[in-house]
Amino acid sequence: NFDENTVSIDGTGDPTTMKVNYESKRAKQRKKKHGEVSPSEVQNHMPMQDKKHDFQYDVLSVGAHTKIIAGFSTADDHKIGELSHAPAVIEQTVQNVPNFAILLGDALYANRPFCRLVASCNAVLYSLPKSNANLRSHGVPEWKKMMYELILDPQGFLNVYHNRSISETANSMIKRREPIPIRKRLSWRKSMEEYVKVNIHNIRQSGYLVYLVPHAAKAPLRAVSFVPKPVRAATSLIARELGHRYENGRLVGRQIAALAIENLLPCSDKELPDCLENNGLLDVLGYKKKP
Repeated sequence: NFDENTVSIDGTGDPTTMKVNYESKRAKQRKKKHGEVSPSEVQNHMPMQDKKHDFQYDVLSVGAHTKIIAGFSTADDHKIGELSHAPAVIEQTVQNVPNFAILLGDALYANRPFCRLVASCNAVLYSLPKSNANLRSHGVPEWKKMMYELILDPQGFLNVYHNRSISETANSMIKRREPIPIRKRLSWRKSMEEYVKVNIHNIRQSGYLVYLVPHAAKAPLRAVSFVPKPVRAATSLIARELGHRYENGRLVGRQIAALAIENLLPCSDKELPDCLENNGLLDVLGYKKKP
């Protein structure tokens, strides 16, 4: 993500049916936690909300300036919390954002272990602490530094922190473009569908930035690719073919082939290499053809 240095992390849920809504369910959960819901309202919730696989949970990190997703993790197991996905997302972010320096997160991430994790990546965490937080470092000096910055310069802290909403924006962008619930039922297939949505978003956003941010063209701008393991075996042939034609073509080959598997491109596997050259997508993404 060329000059990106600020990343926002957040979690969301993709429903498997039209009968449930992630945001309304979370709102009801918060009301129930604080005792703001009557017993009758709690009992009259939608039956589908109690099912085991009603949502596919996602955690992603998004560039605050590019809105390109730099790290992504997904699972349909409700026992895996949002913070459990965070280490994998941070690891991907470090690889995809070389200038990664600031991480923005909501109150869930305002804890010392996560602050230590971010500091180990030479980055600084900006997160609003909970109401019962204190200044004790407990072996994490970065926690005390963040708290003092909020106390001594609240406007400066909030001036950086307000970009956290970019992760919410990215979630809305994906859901607006892909409003249909998850159609797959097997766990690995649901994960693959989520990876495909993220790849589509990154490809689209990279194409926008070439024209909306002209100085980005000075450095090669490529979309970050996330391909689950089951897809890799099915796309090796296409990746190999594009690898012969383009620099770094293997990455794009797997990325585009993942979309073709979901019938999102109007061409077969054998036609994909020629289709990519004809529509100019590789040129837009900054990939150069080999001499």
